[in-house]
Amino acid sequence: MDDITRVAAAVLLGEGHEGQVHTVTGPETMTRAERARRHGTVLGRDVTFTRVSLDEASAVLEPAMGEYARWYLEGIAGMVDNPQAATTTVADLTGAPATTFEQWATTDADAFR
Repeated sequence: MDDITRVAAAVLLGEGHEGQVHTVTGPETMTRAERARRHGTVLGRDVTFTRVSLDEASAVLEPAMGEYARWYLEGIAGMVDNPQAATTTVADLTGAPATTFEQWATTDADAFR
């Protein structure tokens, strides 16, 4: 969230961004399984990534998301094994590197315990 805020401030206060599309990511590309493993490392326990069917995942999310659950899952399904490529947008626009996954996970670890 801090990275997004810093990029938004740079774009809103800077010049030359009209008509530009800035894709904001973390500094590295990671699969969902890698994220789970790294979360576990930060938390000091094993966190595994388990593949489930679209129907199983939809059943879990539908109580909170209703009809949008399946749409959401279909949208992110392709990124399970083919994650979004990392960009340098945060560093390019703010002059400071993007927050790493470990930095974010460590800062917010209590929310996951």
